[in-house]
Amino acid sequence: MIPTRPPAKFSASLRGLSFVALAACLASSLAADDFTWKGGDGNGWSNPANWTPVGVPGATDHAHIDSGAPTVSTPVSVGQLDLANATLLVNGELTVAIGFDWTSGTLAGNGTTRIAGGAVMTLVGAFNHSLGADHHVLVDANGTFRADPTVPGTYPVSGNAHLENHGTFLAPANTALVFLGSLLQSAGVVRGDGEIRVDGGAVGTFDFRGGTLAGTVRAHNAVVKIAASVVQPSTLRITGTAGTLASSDSPAVTLRLDANPALGQSYVQVPADVVHRGVLRLGDS
Repeated sequence: MIPTRPPAKFSASLRGLSFVALAACLASSLAADDFTWKGGDGNGWSNPANWTPVGVPGATDHAHIDSGAPTVSTPVSVGQLDLANATLLVNGELTVAIGFDWTSGTLAGNGTTRIAGGAVMTLVGAFNHSLGADHHVLVDANGTFRADPTVPGTYPVSGNAHLENHGTFLAPANTALVFLGSLLQSAGVVRGDGEIRVDGGAVGTFDFRGGTLAGTVRAHNAVVKIAASVVQPSTLRITGTAGTLASSDSPAVTLRLDANPALGQSYVQVPADVVHRGVLRLGDS
């Protein structure tokens, strides 16, 4: 009888080779590509001719925008987005899956820029970042909106926009993240290792719906709304002379009236039908 070799090792080798080949194919198909906006054929984000190389960045790709005014009109996703010296108009929904580095320029349109869970939106450079009126920035659970942790300074965000937080808004140490005239609506974490400030002007509002405040979080000349759904102990600092406490329904929130030397004396208007249900502190008292 002619001896035969058991096939088990040979089959295992084939299976191993097949797995390696399959993994290589998958890695190749998921590899991120870099796209740079060049425009020239309208302003449509989804027009392949407007990008170099020709194509449309997808959910794992890196998109660089440093000129023009690309327009998002339908739901799209991108991995990493860099915006500088350009206007990005989002009239549909733009989902950022990995990161958004915003150096300069304007983020506008009547749609939504969504920072997905695990993604980080970073304001790069301590100078004004402009949000268009009525634009909606939505930070999902486990997403982050932050000032650049490597450059100390003040990071103003201007515009009558709507920022909705279910993740984390973060001002790292030695930075101030200042929202000028926007609605900041938060059910997540607002953390001022430096300072986070909602600066009201005529329309700025801090709508605290849940989650927690940590570090230095301030409402300056702003409308403040505190929902009963806030259960984590939190302190909100109040400065200025033109703010309004529109509602304050959570006993977990301490309001601290600060006579901050840099921002002047402080008091807040309280309508007759509003009762603050938490603690009121005067400065360091």
